[in-house]
Amino acid sequence: MRIGIIGGGPRALWAVELLVSLARRPTAPHIIIDLWDPQDPGAGWVYRADQPLCWRLNAPASIVTTAAGDLTDWMDERGLPKENFPPRAVVGQFLSESWGYVVASAPDNVQINHRKQKVETVDPAEGGRWVINGGEEVDRLLIATGHARQWDGALSEAEAGTPVVRPYGAPGLETIGAGDRVCVRGAALTFIDVCLALTEGRGGRFMEQAGAGAGAGAGAGTSGLRYEPSGEEPAEIVVYSRSGRFMEVKPEPGSALHNLPIPSVEALSDEIRGAKDVATIRRALTVASGELLTQAGGSADAAASADIAAVLDGADGSDDPVRDLRRSLDVVRGLAQPSAAWAVGEAWRRLYPAIVERMSYRHLDGFAELARRLERVGFGPPAVTSARVLALIDEGLVRVADGPSVGEEPSALDTADVTVDAVIPPPGVQPGTIVADLVARGVIGRTPWGTLDLNRDATVPGHPSLAVIGRDAEGTVLGHDTLNRTMHPELKKWSAGVMTTEASHATPQAGMHGTPPLTARLEPWMERLAANPAQVAQLVADYDSPVNVLYPQVLPRNAAELVDAGAERGVDVRVFFARKANKGLSFVDAARDAGHGVDVASERELLQVLDRGVAPEKMILSAAVKPERLLNEAVRAGVPISVDNVAELRAIQRIARELGVTAPVVPRVAPDPAVLPPTRFGELAGTWQEVIDGLPTEGAGTEGAGVRIVGVHMHLHGYSASDRRVALADAVHVVDAATSAGHAVEFIDLGGGVPMSYLDSDGEWETFQQRIAEQRSGGSVFTWKADPLTNVYPFRQSPVRGQWLGELLDGAVPGLGSTAADALCSRNLRLHMEPGRSILDGGGVIVARVAFVKQRSDGENLVGLEMNRTQCRTTADDILVDPLLVRAEGAGAGDPFEGFLVGAYCIEDEVIVRRRMVFPQGVCPGDFVLIPNTAGYFMHILESASHQIPLAKNVWIADDGDDATIMLDDIDA
Repeated sequence: MRIGIIGGGPRALWAVELLVSLARRPTAPHIIIDLWDPQDPGAGWVYRADQPLCWRLNAPASIVTTAAGDLTDWMDERGLPKENFPPRAVVGQFLSESWGYVVASAPDNVQINHRKQKVETVDPAEGGRWVINGGEEVDRLLIATGHARQWDGALSEAEAGTPVVRPYGAPGLETIGAGDRVCVRGAALTFIDVCLALTEGRGGRFMEQAGAGAGAGAGAGTSGLRYEPSGEEPAEIVVYSRSGRFMEVKPEPGSALHNLPIPSVEALSDEIRGAKDVATIRRALTVASGELLTQAGGSADAAASADIAAVLDGADGSDDPVRDLRRSLDVVRGLAQPSAAWAVGEAWRRLYPAIVERMSYRHLDGFAELARRLERVGFGPPAVTSARVLALIDEGLVRVADGPSVGEEPSALDTADVTVDAVIPPPGVQPGTIVADLVARGVIGRTPWGTLDLNRDATVPGHPSLAVIGRDAEGTVLGHDTLNRTMHPELKKWSAGVMTTEASHATPQAGMHGTPPLTARLEPWMERLAANPAQVAQLVADYDSPVNVLYPQVLPRNAAELVDAGAERGVDVRVFFARKANKGLSFVDAARDAGHGVDVASERELLQVLDRGVAPEKMILSAAVKPERLLNEAVRAGVPISVDNVAELRAIQRIARELGVTAPVVPRVAPDPAVLPPTRFGELAGTWQEVIDGLPTEGAGTEGAGVRIVGVHMHLHGYSASDRRVALADAVHVVDAATSAGHAVEFIDLGGGVPMSYLDSDGEWETFQQRIAEQRSGGSVFTWKADPLTNVYPFRQSPVRGQWLGELLDGAVPGLGSTAADALCSRNLRLHMEPGRSILDGGGVIVARVAFVKQRSDGENLVGLEMNRTQCRTTADDILVDPLLVRAEGAGAGDPFEGFLVGAYCIEDEVIVRRRMVFPQGVCPGDFVLIPNTAGYFMHILESASHQIPLAKNVWIADDGDDATIMLDDIDA
């Protein structure tokens, strides 16, 4: 499989390192990585080796790490000066060597190519592939481009009235002659590069000067440096900017003001992660800034609080930007009292990881404006470069333009020989870029607030083979354009997804696949099992065929997607594992240990779950039919009961009164059949409202209600988020009625129906849909007895789990005038969910031994398995996932073979998978067939012990590794 990466900077280097690391797994496929960039890979344009040494890194060298090691160690080994902020060209050398290291250390199944050319065009092709520059195709594409070279806000010569040059492009700074009068637009970090390139970069020298900090208290301290001109400098560099201010200086690592403790940093971070408005973030920054001022020896009195508020408002500072810059430098050197600007900047940097978590993939009104204001105080220059700018000001080479109001052009433009536009293209999508073209063509969408619409693994919705990271993704992902590898998980998720997909694509070539292929999404543990024939054979020898292999570790991971999606929107989501989806007690234990609940649907399920130590309040009884004995057990234990109908409610009331308790109940609401399809589950909202109106609330005595309404439940067919929002409106009406009647309603339970995807390939799923449609219309037959497969599960879906829930919560609830999230939060309601299939995604494999290979009487080929069809079946017509073939140890390659998998029951239509299977290297008795991702319903929902054949044993993998511990599940122990 070929993976393309456009852009060769630090993020692309990290992507390649991650891919190479994952490719070292025993079952990893062969991959080819093609990286397009005109510059040297690793360094890219920003860190290219031919830039002036006076251009320095603006982040501490300590954050720069690669697979080859740490930048600081690398500099030490080469005898380079120990600098916190080294030249960017030096950083580029390290990154380039790191690229060489990853190429040299790549395993044999990885080929890495650097294509030293610019990518002009990217076009989608068949099968999810991408065509680069009209020629080469890749299967997966990562766009990791950096700074755009142009943008709509660039200064034109007509606007400037002078020639305009770009700091990093052509025409560049080299066109500026000695003695020219230069005007610079922009006073941020690029302005510093311009100043240093035109002075130190032309042979000038900065010399240490005694008396640094004189007059510091007045903000008039010297830079500590003296500039010696070379004679090649411009006559004058005049700077102007929209704000008319310089950026605040950041403290040196290891200095007194660097990383001072913020006592409530964890609590403030949690507040930010759950923030529902920008005021919460601002409040957290205010508290952190006050604590920092206190830690620095000052006080957080009213005056300090007012100063902090002024910084947050962008209203701090004097009318003298040079004076403010001197003061800022004195503060970080310890020569002046710590300022509110320093404190807010440090608070912003320290709370930034939590801010990134809160703001990535989400929006808050007013945040973008706050972030723009605080960039000046949070991400300013270090002392080493700001001191140089002050020395140039002291020398008279640099001055701030006089006179204009904020945003106006200065009079200095009238006398300038040349203008340098030091306002670089901002992050986000810029015109003329590859991403802008894909957006314009509708390949990549935008969010309602204008940023790129991306999944949390950086992939593009609807195009899982395309991903975007870095500067183009800024706004969607906050702070993505950074050397820091600790804050953003997108690349790790992307690489893991790519390599899992690539590994799954490799399995049919070695074993088997369906007609047409429907390649399963595989988990690493499945790959390890499939690659270990001895372990597979031992499993069947120990537990017979078939054996269900469970991997409960997936449950907390899958549940976390739902919990996190709610938390991002301020909704408390509680997950209840739908026990009916799999009877393995190891999954119950996994849910319990992760703090989740369990949904039970029978007496045995109820008693087993209670016996595993799950608290009654973390359960719900949702059985469609509830016999008297089951209700007695639930009421006695205090388990909340999803009440399906009024008669059932009356039975619960009677039982509760007899037992002298109050039973927690959750009325199940059936949506209006005029709006949604009719359902056998629940009663209409109006029915429940009438019942609630006449329901006493005084307690559990014989004259009392015997019940208390703690929630409202729904049970909907399908996976539509919009249908659930429609039903949510009915549930809210019942909640409001119950609340008005005096019940303390705590939650709405959406039930199950959380989508998942068994397949990674859109192309394969689309091909299957096309082929089965053709077969139904008389085309070539590939299913058993031309079965039309009219009732099948959507094995390829998007979005799934967390993203799906996020979209559900963000959508409007009909008739309520609010989003689903707001409807819940405004009523202080939790959202309960009962996923079965999706929470078990990746959690199970059925292993069966091949008993025979033969022909049917008409010559159709058959492969008999030691299992029956009920041991891998739901109520749908078929499982549309390709099994894996594990050859018996010592088995050699055989002749290609095609046939159907049949089972043990003495029934003519006893077929395990109803598509014809292809075995490129043959299949023999004693081989093993592994059916992946079957934990959700396939194993147990219809299993039968007809013919007195015992039910399949269930085992679970207790740990990872090639010699994983496999234990019999307690359901069979």
